[in-house]
Amino acid sequence: MAVVTACWFASWTATPLLVVAFWLSRRHPALARAGRWAGWIATVPPTVTILLTLGL
Repeated sequence: MAVVTACWFASWTATPLLVVAFWLSRRHPALARAGRWAGWIATVPPTVTILLTLGL
């Protein structure tokens, strides 16, 4: 249950910040690689939360 709570909290805090980082990095070619990583990592907390919740 602690993992679900931590992932749920990350879904509301880290995911929006990572999405903003992704969008801001699109304007700077030097940050493109970091932006792609931020975009992919932003999907992890909501996905893990949903999968773990369905398994309860």
